[in-house]
Amino acid sequence: MPAAPSPFLRWSATTATVMVLALIVIGGFAQVVGAARWRQFEHIWAMAAGAAVLAMFVEALWESKDQPLVFRGASASLVLALLQGWLGTWAAPPGLQHALALLDMVLALALLAALVFTAFHARGACPRCAGIQPSLRRQLSLAAWIVLALTVCQMLAGTEVRTSIDAVAGHRPDLGRGEWI
Repeated sequence: MPAAPSPFLRWSATTATVMVLALIVIGGFAQVVGAARWRQFEHIWAMAAGAAVLAMFVEALWESKDQPLVFRGASASLVLALLQGWLGTWAAPPGLQHALALLDMVLALALLAALVFTAFHARGACPRCAGIQPSLRRQLSLAAWIVLALTVCQMLAGTEVRTSIDAVAGHRPDLGRGEWI
């Protein structure tokens, strides 16, 4: 039987998950507000969240023999965090802003899912799920896929609305923000 994950691995996986979730909220707020100071805060928080993901990966690498699922989740999280960081350095050409915003949100959702998976396994929560009936497991899986599909649809609609609002704001600079929102 494999050894239990170390306390640091449990802590780092949970911390990285919470930090990335907070980063998604901060990023959404910064996008809506549009203030430069919030964008700067978002970038600083992103660096701290990236460091938390890296620390989780290093600890998972150290324990990879005993915790292969945690290592796989941590590896996927690191790759997705690096992609997200690389994508954040891009300045999108005008025609690709919509697609880049959607890709950014999909990557953020995938990163959060990988981190939740990793934290779930690092906390040893899987044995607790062993008693779930197969029919209930299928229903929960179906519900999760439906929620994921609805989330992606919401992201598509949100980026479309945001693109339309930006177009209105660009064509009517004389209107105050409160008049067109």
